[in-house]
Amino acid sequence: WKIYTAVCLERTPVVTAEKTSIEKEFTEYLNKVEFENSLLSDHEIRHKEDLTLAERKKAEDYEETEAEAQRQTAMDMEDLWEKELAESSFASRITAADKSGDLKTTDRCLDRKLVLVVKQQVAPGHQHWVLPKSQLLEGETLRQGAERTLSSLCGSALVASFMGNAPVGYQETPF
Repeated sequence: WKIYTAVCLERTPVVTAEKTSIEKEFTEYLNKVEFENSLLSDHEIRHKEDLTLAERKKAEDYEETEAEAQRQTAMDMEDLWEKELAESSFASRITAADKSGDLKTTDRCLDRKLVLVVKQQVAPGHQHWVLPKSQLLEGETLRQGAERTLSSLCGSALVASFMGNAPVGYQETPF
């Protein structure tokens, strides 16, 4: 018998996937229902107070206090938030690796799961794209063999977490 160990290395999605049309419609519906059933937020209450204060300031006998003169209004806050939004930018979902078609990096397809596959000889004269595998060495555990297989292919710079010591499957081959 020859015992081999293989590793399924997975890079989980980094960003969420784009919403489908039905998800977008449903989100719009939920936002509408939430808006109709919502109470006023602190910012909206503050805006109403600012409007009331502005009406009182129009009266001839009104004297403004120092605290009221220095108070930052809800509109001032909205202007500040608009300015911050205009100065910020969102990262692109499409990376340079996506544009160049580089399949050897994990900096691509950020919204999808990626699995490492390598072209290895599975039988004399037969090469296939498979999960990285190698023959178990004498006295080596399955986990040690899996760790060695991964480090021999990807180097020690790769940070990977192994989820357990037990095998998740086996395969008998006639060759």
